[in-house]
Amino acid sequence: MEQTLYDLGQQYLQQAGVIRERIARERGELKSLRGEARHRAQVRLLKLYEMVRECDTTGEYLCTYYEDGGASPCTPLQ
Repeated sequence: MEQTLYDLGQQYLQQAGVIRERIARERGELKSLRGEARHRAQVRLLKLYEMVRECDTTGEYLCTYYEDGGASPCTPLQ
C-alpha cells in the first residue's frame, strides 16, 4: 500500500492528539507532586509540549505540500 504525504501528515496530526491526551493526564498528576518529582514532571511536560508542536507543524506541512497557496486540507486535532 502506497502512502501519500497527505496520509503521513494525517498520522502526524493524530499523534499530536495522542500526545495532548498524555499532557492532560500528566498535568493532572502534577498537582500531587512536590520537590524533585514535580520538577522532573515539569521538564517532561515541556518536552511533550515541544513534541506536540513539532507533530502539528510537520503534519500541516505534509498535508499542504502539494497545495497552491498553502491552504490546508487537514486541520490539527485539538
